[in-house]
Amino acid sequence: MAIWRFCVSPKQGEDDPSGRGALATLRDFGIETAESVASSRLYLIEIDEGESTARRIADELLCDPLIETCEITTQASSAPTDGDTVLEVYFKPGVMSFGSGAKTVSHRTSVRS
Repeated sequence: MAIWRFCVSPKQGEDDPSGRGALATLRDFGIETAESVASSRLYLIEIDEGESTARRIADELLCDPLIETCEITTQASSAPTDGDTVLEVYFKPGVMSFGSGAKTVSHRTSVRS
C-alpha cells in the first residue's frame, strides 16, 4: 500500500482567504516579518492504486480544477525543496477530524519571510 499525498492549493492569482487570515493572525501575534502566507489543504490517503487513480481522486473528489491545483506525491517524496518554511498540522483523528471515515486530515501553510 502506498500513502499518496494530495496538496490542494489555490491557482496562481486566485484568492486565498485562509492564507490572508493566517497572515493577519501572525501580525496580530506580533510577527511582522512574514510577507505572505499561502495555504493548502493536505490529504494523506493510503490506497493500493497507481498514479492514474490518484490523479482521478484529485481531479474528481478533492479539488475544483477551475480555481485550484493539486500536487500529488507519495509520502516519501513530499519534502519541500524550494527553501520555504512549511508547517503541516495533522489533526488527531477522533478529536479534530472532519468526518468519521477520515484517517488523517491536515492543513499546510507556507510562510515566506
